[in-house]
Formats: sequence, C-alpha cells, structure tokens
Amino acid sequence: MLYRGVEMVVKAVEIASTGRVSHTHSLVVLSQKVGLWGTLPPEHQQIIRLLERYGPSTNYPDNPGHHTLTSSTSPVEANRILTGVSSLFDFVEHLVSTDLASP
Repeated sequence: MLYRGVEMVVKAVEIASTGRVSHTHSLVVLSQKVGLWGTLPPEHQQIIRLLERYGPSTNYPDNPGHHTLTSSTSPVEANRILTGVSSLFDFVEHLVSTDLASP
C-alpha cells in the first residue's frame, strides 16, 4: 500500500509534466524519467530506492504477493520509512505547487 502511495505521487508529477502516464512501476526509473529524481534530496532518493523492494512485481518464496513493510522490518525501521515517505510527500507537494504557481 505504501509503495502504491508513492507511485501515485510520482505519477502525478509525470502527468503534470508530460500530460500522460506510463506503465512503468519502477519508482526510480519513473522519477528519473520525469526529472524528479535530480530535485530530490538524498534522503528522499534513499526512501524511493528502499521502496523498490516492495513493488508490485516483487515476489518472495514465502509470500506470493508483495512483501509488507511491517512484516519485513523492525518497528523502528518501519517508522523511519513512514516518516521519510511523509517528508517525501510534503517535498513533492511543495515542488509541484511552486512549479504550478510559476508563470
């Protein structure tokens, strides 16, 4: 679920910048494609790279679907990731609103 939330944010930037949405599910590739990657601080890039492990095409021998963040990390690590995702959302929201406000 968290992966999909970040994916939707990145795809919203893609729609705003290109007017269309691709079928790419890699957050890193998509972020690079739309020019978002270079504007992200290193900690946000790290969160996106980390979330790649939980994407829709990731399968594990013990879990046919995608691995969940809470079952594969410690509570402290999961909280750090959630805080990072929240910060990423705020950063992208500010970036997009600033860009849309520019003539």
